[in-house]
Amino acid sequence: MNMNQHNQLVSIVTPIYNSAKWVKHLIKVVQEQTYQSWEMIIIDDCSNDETFSVLSEIARCDKRIKVFRNESNLGPGKTRNKAIEIARGRFIAFLDADDEWCTNKLEVQVSAMLENDYYMSYHDYRHMSSDGKMIGDIVHGPDRLDWRTHHIHRGVGCLTIMFDRTKGNLPFFPSIDNIIAEDFLAWSNLLNTGHVGHRIPYDLARYRLSKNTRSSNKLKAVRSVWYIYRHIELIPFSQSLFFWLQYCKNAFLLHRRAVPYINVEKYDNE
Repeated sequence: MNMNQHNQLVSIVTPIYNSAKWVKHLIKVVQEQTYQSWEMIIIDDCSNDETFSVLSEIARCDKRIKVFRNESNLGPGKTRNKAIEIARGRFIAFLDADDEWCTNKLEVQVSAMLENDYYMSYHDYRHMSSDGKMIGDIVHGPDRLDWRTHHIHRGVGCLTIMFDRTKGNLPFFPSIDNIIAEDFLAWSNLLNTGHVGHRIPYDLARYRLSKNTRSSNKLKAVRSVWYIYRHIELIPFSQSLFFWLQYCKNAFLLHRRAVPYINVEKYDNE
């Protein structure tokens, strides 16, 4: 990769809660990236296990890892917002505690962002079980993501997204009662301003499935999306219904390919 990394720092945003079992592997995934111009902003959302102490010990050995702790439990959306405010990097990427990136994820994505002058990009990924086994087919979103496409298609995972802050605003994750799809609304708000996202057609990440995680509540998720359409974005009923049916269909198909293979382990990282 022929690029000057001086002003191409990637800030990795990680909200974390009760994830002591994943911490060492999480840090290892980032430290083994082939692209080494990064900082990692980790905010512990008042864990009641050993998450914060384990993180603090690791951070003492690597100054690129910056660990903070909320004074009260804020949830993942507000915690991501705090991390984004702290971030110094040109590029912003997202990695939750129990997910993984392939070792060349940052190198491939930063290179594509620079070569194509992208504001927002995302890439393919695969599901994995709680014990790390690959599940189902490669998941990919549309080649180009605008506001309408975002409301129809699935397959753009938070762990795959990267923004270039020199080309537009950074996302803000609303924290609103009745919704758990904060990332869906954050992307929608940005795309509604005219920005578009672009797919990088490489499988570069692993999204871990488990029974009791916040994101595993599919019924609550589809209700949350309907609430966003009608009560936040104020989309007319007929258009909301069309978008919502497409969302449900695609979410069901995506989930169905993965669920039968999950090796369930009961934990809750949010």
